[in-house]
Amino acid sequence: MSSKTTLVAVTQAEPEWLDLATSVAKTCKLIAEAAQNAAQLIAFPECWIPGYPCWIWGYPLDVELHEAYIKDLIALDFPEMNQIEACAKSHSIAV
Repeated sequence: MSSKTTLVAVTQAEPEWLDLATSVAKTCKLIAEAAQNAAQLIAFPECWIPGYPCWIWGYPLDVELHEAYIKDLIALDFPEMNQIEACAKSHSIAV
């Protein structure tokens, strides 16, 4: 039986709230940093993009804030996800 070690980076950072482009840029920066430190896998928290808005439950409905939050969502077929995938591939790291 062979033994193999996998170095994993775990992200514990503040998301970039209500700014998808900045969120993707920060994600790519963290991916690059993890890869430069020999990580083979980087894990991000659930809802990293757009971040988990715990404040959403503590205030009356703010339509503008909710709309801004929803505009910040990301999906697998979005160009921003392609950018993250390309970053991961260029750094040979799993996300």
